[in-house]
Formats: sequence, structure tokens, C-alpha cells
Amino acid sequence: MDASTAKDLEDVSMEELEAAAAVLDRTWIETLNAMDTGKTTEINQKTFDYFLGVLPPVFMNKVFTFKDGLRVKAAFGFAEGAEPITIFWTEKIEGSEDRRYYMRRSSLINPLW
Repeated sequence: MDASTAKDLEDVSMEELEAAAAVLDRTWIETLNAMDTGKTTEINQKTFDYFLGVLPPVFMNKVFTFKDGLRVKAAFGFAEGAEPITIFWTEKIEGSEDRRYYMRRSSLINPLW
């Protein structure tokens, strides 16, 4: 992420986050609640970019295997303090240059806290 992208993320308002979440028919609060479920949740790029920029990632570019066996190439892991790490990843849409964005809370507690 370049400096201009990081600066842009600092200027993101709650209204913009709500609008970004609305693309997938969910509010920002619903997005955060989905994070807490531990289930794979599709998100949009703006939400993905927000979590990448709001705090330093716990890790980046790591293959991660969830307890149920799902294995993903994680773009980054996010956690605020001593909480479970939320894993963020993307998948290319077949036949397109577009990507889908996902998040899922793991059972792994942030070791950097």
C-alpha cells in the first residue's frame, strides 16, 4: 500500500464505510458482527482496504489453515490487542480480472499483544 492509499484510508468517514458495506447489503455494524461469527464472509474491496490500513497487520502473505481444514493464502491478519486474528484473503473470479474479498475470524489469538 502506498502513502496516498494510507492517507485516503485515514480520511474514510463512517458514512463511506456504511456505503461500502451496503454494496453487499450489510451495514458496518453487520460487517463487524459477521466478523465475530467465525464464518467466512464475503466483503467488498473498500472494507478489505480499510482493515489493511487501520492498524499494522499481524502478518501478511501467509498460508493459513482454519481448524475445519479450509486453507487460504491470507493477504493479511488483523487483530486489535489480545483478540482472535481475523484472516483476510482474495480469490480471482474465473474468466475475469476481478477479485472477491473474504474475511474470517480464526481461533488464533494475536501473538503480538
